[in-house]
Amino acid sequence: ANPRHCVDGLAPLASMCSHDVMNAKAAIYLALCETEDETKLSADTRWAAYHEAIGLYVCRRLSKAELDVVVLRALGHENIRRHNTLLLALLADATRRTLDARDGGAGAA
Repeated sequence: ANPRHCVDGLAPLASMCSHDVMNAKAAIYLALCETEDETKLSADTRWAAYHEAIGLYVCRRLSKAELDVVVLRALGHENIRRHNTLLLALLADATRRTLDARDGGAGAA
């Protein structure tokens, strides 16, 4: 996977996104394009707010409660499942990279 496909704010988690992460992000964006929220904000505007909030949360600059508010506002209740899928994919990637780094580091010693 190309690192440029990753959300910039998620760089502390990983330098590359897995296909699961890229697919989850694509599903969220497509869902935003297919739905209209009551504020009439564009899909791009809602994606940008969501994207920024995830990055801030990962970097510990946004609390879980604050993240939840942004997620609900940007994605709506109907897309929470997609948000959870993305978070699980990010955690799986981070875990896999942590284990790979630890195994690689132990082998090099």
